[in-house]
Amino acid sequence: LFRSIASSIFILLFLAPKIYALIAGMVPEPPQEKFTEVVMQEPPPINPDVKTPPPVEPPPPKQDQIKFPPPIMKPDNEVRDEEPPKAEDLKKADPGQKTIEGDPTADIVQIAPAGEGPKQAAVVEDNTVYSFVAMENPPTYPGGMGKFYEFLGNNIKYPPMAAENNIQ
Repeated sequence: LFRSIASSIFILLFLAPKIYALIAGMVPEPPQEKFTEVVMQEPPPINPDVKTPPPVEPPPPKQDQIKFPPPIMKPDNEVRDEEPPKAEDLKKADPGQKTIEGDPTADIVQIAPAGEGPKQAAVVEDNTVYSFVAMENPPTYPGGMGKFYEFLGNNIKYPPMAAENNIQ
């Protein structure tokens, strides 16, 4: 009984590094953190002589708008009694944040950022039909197929134990 316990402890102590390496290999290592130092340049000095242009007023909408603000929770003493718009008014106009007279004859205007407009490249149509069935110059081994088979014969070694046991 003592021999079997002693031999079991010896085998366990002998194999402990292998067991530890096996278990440690199963646990994925956390990825290494990469740190990149970014050096920013100072912003250019602000010229006090340059004034920003005033904001552009949007053109009037094509359809009238009637003030219909979203409901807001307020204490009773801050509430103002305003009549909401009637259903007939909403049939003629869209609800909005304020009442705006629309111009039904106006064109729809999209406000674009200041500066140059989009540049459009010339459209080139390519109606050529390409055949990808075969390549004109397929890749070849340097020196031809004979050199390729010679390279394989010199560099591939069949395992000796498998050759002895006739394993293919």
